[in-house]
Amino acid sequence: MRKKINLLCISTILLVIVNSRLSLAAESIESLTKRIEALEKEKSANTSNLISNLKLNGFVDTSYVYDDNAETNTFSLDKVVLYGAYYPVDHAGLFFDVGFENVDSGGSAVLDQGYVTLTATIGSGLTFTLGKFDAPIGYELVDAPDLYQYSHALVFDYGLPTSLSGLKLDTTIAEIVDITAYLVNGWDVDSDNNKAKTAGGRLGIRPVEGVNLGFSYAAGAEADDDNDNLRQIFDIDLTIDMVENLIIGGELNWGREEEASLTNAKDDAGWFGAMAMLHYDFCNWSGLTLRYDYFDDKDGARF
Repeated sequence: MRKKINLLCISTILLVIVNSRLSLAAESIESLTKRIEALEKEKSANTSNLISNLKLNGFVDTSYVYDDNAETNTFSLDKVVLYGAYYPVDHAGLFFDVGFENVDSGGSAVLDQGYVTLTATIGSGLTFTLGKFDAPIGYELVDAPDLYQYSHALVFDYGLPTSLSGLKLDTTIAEIVDITAYLVNGWDVDSDNNKAKTAGGRLGIRPVEGVNLGFSYAAGAEADDDNDNLRQIFDIDLTIDMVENLIIGGELNWGREEEASLTNAKDDAGWFGAMAMLHYDFCNWSGLTLRYDYFDDKDGARF
């Protein structure tokens, strides 16, 4: 009888131990499952944030041109552009702009822009940009979708740089004044072609709602292996959109470069350009643009 009771006690103890360990194992499995689910949710959230912080855009520029003088007509694929931007945190970002130009004639890819930005919480915000970026000068922008006409004005083509490589600072004051300053290699050069740097900036003012006025200045030695002969430009741009569906734009441009005249050797060269534009939207898919532009380069420095 004692043996049976002892065996029964031992069996009961073993059963309690086994049940206890099974319970602990079940709790461990449940805890591990919850941990795995949490890690999967975290991974999914990180992937979602990565995708949401990555922005891709672009455009295709095509055309049909009829030339009565040359008696030719042709369809063309002029440019394909891909934009990419990534913002890992609120105050920093990466941006690139790859363009495929002259596609019909076998053109290659060109890095139009590529830069990093960092915004410091100073005042209304001070944004530092380092890399290659579009020149913040004048009225017209670089890419075709940002224009009201198929072509650029003469001021854009001859009186201004298109891209700059270096450091740029941007800030605003009370949403009425915007300020840009930059220190760069020079006009449309990725690597500096001399030992001098080009400095400049733009002051934008909105005196009343619907009127935007900009003043730009840049100066630097731009000729190859020439650190002394200064090129200077002063540019005023104006945008008026006070009337619904109507936009009026204008630009004045003055430039001067030391010892750059092609008509009188060693003389300084000067030029002047102007542009006036009027655009009216008849509806959300149709509009009409008129533009007049003028450029005087009597010393031949820009043409």
